[in-house]
Amino acid sequence: MTKEDVIREFNECVKENDCNLDRKYLDKIRLEIIDLSQINGWCNFTYKLYGFNYDEDAIDRSIGFSVDSKLSLGEYVYGEIVSGTDFMRKDKRVRELIDKSYEETIDLINRRNWYKFWNWFKPREKRNVYFGSCHMFWYEQKRILKEKYNIDWKTPSERNPGVYFD
Repeated sequence: MTKEDVIREFNECVKENDCNLDRKYLDKIRLEIIDLSQINGWCNFTYKLYGFNYDEDAIDRSIGFSVDSKLSLGEYVYGEIVSGTDFMRKDKRVRELIDKSYEETIDLINRRNWYKFWNWFKPREKRNVYFGSCHMFWYEQKRILKEKYNIDWKTPSERNPGVYFD
């Protein structure tokens, strides 16, 4: 599989748009592949998405998978967009409040000394694994958005009932 194959697969998924995402939004997203390499039976796939979640900054993602996998990387990236898009972020004011509530949630965690259980502040290789901690974080963020800003925000798990988050 080449970088060109992945870009082609991704563009086909975007064109088909099986999940009926907003076409204007989808057309603004660009995929840049940083690395697609094989080492000892494993593939490394690192990429950037520009325009994802209505942000101008690129997000970086990286996955590893077996060379025997039947994973379609183009479909994988499209799936990331489908499961990760928060359409409330389309409104700039709401997007700013969601971002602000994220920081407020981190502050709350630090004040309550929950940081011992929260690992996204550490580099990935130094994190402990606490399954379900994302749900605790999203619950607090949702509560802050509702109580402080009167925004009925949907967590990623609420937006994607068929996807399991750990």
